[in-house]
Amino acid sequence: MEPSSILDLLREVFSVTLGVDGTTITRETMANDVDGWDSAANVLLLTATEKEFALRFKSRELAGFHCVGDMVDAIDKKINGK
Repeated sequence: MEPSSILDLLREVFSVTLGVDGTTITRETMANDVDGWDSAANVLLLTATEKEFALRFKSRELAGFHCVGDMVDAIDKKINGK
């Protein structure tokens, strides 16, 4: 799966989970850029992401997520072995 396809799926997860317009989500998007993306929503978002991509993140991976691009890269690495 290409990183652009991963981002497209993440946009859908953001849309459903946070009720935001997924088209506004970019690789550079950070939590403080999105209304409603607080710590509680973050847990829901990560759980929905793990379910969507059928994977699990480790605590150290989660600590490295500073923007959506970090999530895309971690997912890409897990599913494509990059």
